[in-house]
Amino acid sequence: LGLPNPIGANYALALLAMVDRSPYFAMVAIAIANTLVVAIAYNIARRTDGRIAGLVAATLAATSPWAIYFARGVWQLSLFELSIAAPAWLLWRGHVQHRPAWILSGIVVAAFSMHVYTVGFGMLLQIAAVMVVTRRDKPMNRAPLIVGCVAGALSLALYAAVLLAANADLFSRQTIRLAYGGEAYGGALAG
Repeated sequence: LGLPNPIGANYALALLAMVDRSPYFAMVAIAIANTLVVAIAYNIARRTDGRIAGLVAATLAATSPWAIYFARGVWQLSLFELSIAAPAWLLWRGHVQHRPAWILSGIVVAAFSMHVYTVGFGMLLQIAAVMVVTRRDKPMNRAPLIVGCVAGALSLALYAAVLLAANADLFSRQTIRLAYGGEAYGGALAG
């Protein structure tokens, strides 16, 4: 199954290009965004297990080979780490502080991050499972879950509509190659 990458990251990079066309500006903005991942890792670990755990988590997040690989330049996966860490942090804060608005914002950010990379599509299923498991003994406010599921369904429908508009053959390996080149995927959207 050859799924072309969603184009959300490309639009985020296009917004950066509107501010300054230099690729160095985009690289600095991506570096700042990925530094937030280190801060998120520190914040979650410090609040759950103390300062030492926070420092270890921040060190691991900053020196992770995958994080360095993904954030090394301006490309599709440069915002991948942030698109995973930001929803996790928002959901964690909402769960710990019992604030449905934080949970809702985490689910909506997760729905948006579905458009950064295809792995994001599995995030909403994991989020729903975690919410059900962690709230089994307590009454659950279902509104954030319902609104989040609607946001996820709309996000998935948007991706499906883009695939249909691009006339992508999902069972062809060539689709992936052309999607990166922009001819089959981005070209159909542009024209």
